[in-house]
Amino acid sequence: MTVVINLVLVVAGIGLAYLNRTDEFVVAVTVGVATLSATILATKLSILEKGFIGPTLLSGTLYRRAPIRVSIAYLIAIPVDGVHLLVRGQRITTQFQPVGGVFKSYLSEPEMLRRFRALPDTRFAVDQRSKNDLRLQLPGRNLYKLLRWFKSRQDRELFPFREFYEELVRPGILDQDTFGVFDCKYHGLRHLPLRFNSYSQCQQLIVAEVYELRPTEAQLAALRTLRDSGSTEVFFANADEIVRGGVVSAPATFDLAPTTRWLID
Repeated sequence: MTVVINLVLVVAGIGLAYLNRTDEFVVAVTVGVATLSATILATKLSILEKGFIGPTLLSGTLYRRAPIRVSIAYLIAIPVDGVHLLVRGQRITTQFQPVGGVFKSYLSEPEMLRRFRALPDTRFAVDQRSKNDLRLQLPGRNLYKLLRWFKSRQDRELFPFREFYEELVRPGILDQDTFGVFDCKYHGLRHLPLRFNSYSQCQQLIVAEVYELRPTEAQLAALRTLRDSGSTEVFFANADEIVRGGVVSAPATFDLAPTTRWLID
């Protein structure tokens, strides 16, 4: 709410200053109010990454009362000699995508509802595996509050281990003895534009933290072996395929998820 109020005060202050530009007192007061409001607005938005200003302002104004679908995940870039390891999508099986998944919240559903008016998203059926996923629907006016909470790193999953294990180690694609422990470096927070999703019939924001695996020599050797194995459960995409969103050198029955682009950006 305060983001919207300060934005209105900035615009109103500038407008009144222009309309009363011959009155030095009015100009001084309105410019002062606009400057103070702009400072407060900049301070509040600074907690988010630069690219989130647009979605935050749109959700707090134009879509203030509208439902917004939000998905906040982590992705792990796994480069192997110039190509990137992707896994087959579990929900959308016609695409390959980066290893990763939706973060878990450690807040209960009643607490998520109380704090953000957020309810579990209904696009995919909620089961034991997807319980407490940060895949939600909430009023646009609460999107800023949710993103600010996520950036605080409190009461939520932090390290991208769970989905790495579920997608690569548990099914036996990679060996548990070799990948029981691994390290990553953090690349930043990315998001797709806030846009209308026809399936959910509301605005949608897809957000992800991007990490990169830092393999040991043994882990890199295992990844090279996997690359050369011809497994149909994984796909190693080069930069051109990632940019294009699919394989162009031969017929393929799958696409690459749009978020795959974040592995090389």
